[in-house]
Amino acid sequence: MTTLLGLDPSLSSSGVALFYNGVLLAAARITCRTAITDHNIGVRCLAMADRIRDWCPGADRIVWEWPQIYGVGKSKSDPNKLLGLVAIGTAVAARFQAARYAQGREMSITTPTPREWTGGLPKSTKPGEALTSQRGRRVLSKLSEEERLLVPDQHDVVDAVGLGLWALDRFEPVRVFPGATR
Repeated sequence: MTTLLGLDPSLSSSGVALFYNGVLLAAARITCRTAITDHNIGVRCLAMADRIRDWCPGADRIVWEWPQIYGVGKSKSDPNKLLGLVAIGTAVAARFQAARYAQGREMSITTPTPREWTGGLPKSTKPGEALTSQRGRRVLSKLSEEERLLVPDQHDVVDAVGLGLWALDRFEPVRVFPGATR
């Protein structure tokens, strides 16, 4: 009996997916009300970790996306913003790990980059298009009919579900070449 938490970390809205014995039980977007300033990002990361822990009180395994920095001029935004995502993933893992250690049990933590688990399959960040994007369609194709009903049309949640499927060997990445359609 294993519980797996798939996590797509974000400073504003993290995607989470809970799997029990390989079956998706719940998926959601977790938001945090703590305001972000240049000097309290650490507080925001801990607050987000606590909100995620409240949503999912425990897990045997966690898989969260390790951000990929593509280099100068290739990134869509400021690469420094990715540091908060690392902090949130680490804070969530630490919160769960502390509880497991208190029980005398270990936990598994896996942190693939987006390219490792998706193979470069693009996603949509436009509202209402996450499930119809290439990545969303591929993630949904790996779910049962009952599981599909649990996934809201939000790109961060679709990624959390996809990460969980990848960790469970239910999602093999597909390499997408520039200009290819799939």
